[in-house]
Amino acid sequence: MIEYNKNTYILLFAFIIFSLKINAQRVRVIDNKGTIKIVNSTVTTNITGIAPTNPLEGDIWFDTLNSEIKIYDTEPLSAPIWRNMSGYYTDNIYNIDGNLTSNRFVGGGGNQLRFSGFDRFDIDNANYVLLQSNGYFDIRATTGINLYSDTRITGNISVQGGYRDSGSNYGNVGQILSSTNTGTSWIDNTAAITGTTGSIFFAGATGNPTENNDQLFWDETNKRLQVGLAFTNNINNKLNVRGAIRTTGLNNADGTVGTPSYRFTTDKDTGMYKPAADEIGLVVGGKEAINIDETANNTTVTIKETLKLDGALLDSSLPNGNAGTLGQILSSTGTATKWITPNLAMIINKTSDYTLTLSDNGNVLTFNSTTDITLTVPTGLPIGYNISIYQIGTGKVTIQGGATILNRLSRFKTAGKDAGAGLIATGTNIFHLTGDLKK
Repeated sequence: MIEYNKNTYILLFAFIIFSLKINAQRVRVIDNKGTIKIVNSTVTTNITGIAPTNPLEGDIWFDTLNSEIKIYDTEPLSAPIWRNMSGYYTDNIYNIDGNLTSNRFVGGGGNQLRFSGFDRFDIDNANYVLLQSNGYFDIRATTGINLYSDTRITGNISVQGGYRDSGSNYGNVGQILSSTNTGTSWIDNTAAITGTTGSIFFAGATGNPTENNDQLFWDETNKRLQVGLAFTNNINNKLNVRGAIRTTGLNNADGTVGTPSYRFTTDKDTGMYKPAADEIGLVVGGKEAINIDETANNTTVTIKETLKLDGALLDSSLPNGNAGTLGQILSSTGTATKWITPNLAMIINKTSDYTLTLSDNGNVLTFNSTTDITLTVPTGLPIGYNISIYQIGTGKVTIQGGATILNRLSRFKTAGKDAGAGLIATGTNIFHLTGDLKK
């Protein structure tokens, strides 16, 4: 029995010896300040699950009983511990807060990274956040997605669901989303209106779009616009207006004498047109009756047809012109006109031979001589030129000249003292002589 127990003790000691393997080695470690140090570490392997005694910082224990690898950590000075390295390091990103000391990059290598099961997931106080996908980018939330602050969208938006306003309402069919200045609200869409083909809509008394086809209408078939009550005939114009038109100017075409620019619906060859630059032509029945022309700041009004006056003819007297009195004639002042009383014939006395001049027209020539004298009628005097001739003295007056002088009895000499004769130009350089004459 004693021999048996002795052998048992020997076997147990040998088993313990072989079960406990201790190795020592020098290793480099980095302390919490980042300094590399060389320490002596001990590697212990056992199957008992009992921690080695008197361990030092960095000692390693292979606990084969529990299939764990542990390292001795003296960092918590009050209670140094063996930290389990086989599962996860106790102080890590999953249970200890910390700060990055430099930039970090995590490459996926074509693999997937998924976060799941969080009660909350925050990215706070970041200066810039970029989420970029080479394919689709999904954001899903059971309750809803909130976007705070101003949001700018640079691409297109495709909405398969509905829009909610600031009160979380979807609105009714046909309503539009309107600004309330501080938010948005769904309102009735008064702009979604329909009307008769050709209707032109405008804001009515209530401010809503309305139409009045009796006063404003677009004829789509004939491509013309009607303002005012529609015409029943002569409406082949782009713009038909029944009523007065007020405008600051019209840029019109020149027109022609047969189709004036400004003409009448029922009389299209009567009106006004532009014959040339700085000219206006008044047309009646396709004929230009009056032409107004401006050349070098001088304006000329030409009456091309018969002029008939039913009223008074005013001269240029200020302020409103003068119609003259019965028997007066309209005379030129050189720069204007004036009504004047016609002068009585001027009596001009001659005592010797005399040749007529243009200024003698309308005058009475008296000849007072004791001897016969000659009155010469030159060529070049105008048709209508006329004078009266009287012999005052005893000397007779013989009428002759370069112009042709006609008398039925071929008498061209005054008959005696106090005889009279009349001379008038009836044609170019042709005069007729009548009166108290003799051969």
